[in-house]
Amino acid sequence: MARTYYAEGRQIAYWSIIFLFTDLKQIWWMFFVIIISSILLAEIFGSRWTKKRRADKKAYYQIERINGSGDHDFIIL
Repeated sequence: MARTYYAEGRQIAYWSIIFLFTDLKQIWWMFFVIIISSILLAEIFGSRWTKKRRADKKAYYQIERINGSGDHDFIIL
């Protein structure tokens, strides 16, 4: 798994070059397209879900801090 988006882009480029210069051009391209697109969609949805969850959690703790009466009882989700 790549650590940065740059490394991930290089890996995708390398695999696409390998794919283009081999004889996998008949029906296998659809298999690779489906796998790569599903991985990219999973990355996008996962990052959006994580970002939303962190923002909601941060907002919840800020509201608790503002409305709190001194004792900070937090509900851990």
